Amino acid sequence: MVKKSQLTPNQLRDEFVRIDDEAYLSRTMLVSVLNRTNGWLHLQERKGKVPPYIQVGHSRLYRKKDVLAYFFKIHTAEVI
Repeated sequence: MVKKSQLTPNQLRDEFVRIDDEAYLSRTMLVSVLNRTNGWLHLQERKGKVPPYIQVGHSRLYRKKDVLAYFFKIHTAEVI
């Protein structure tokens, strides 16, 4: 079994497609799916421009359906 931290960005994106909408994503998976960096995500968090998340210890977890809804809303607003 390969640890999630050892997966390539493409493997993380493939896993994102397969997982249930109620599943929680790590920061690593989120930045891979968005094709961004941890620094970019940190900056967006400071601006308050991220999907809702839960804090578990020092980790932030993002529910897949919240991520999809948030970015659909953001990108739809940009187009209109």
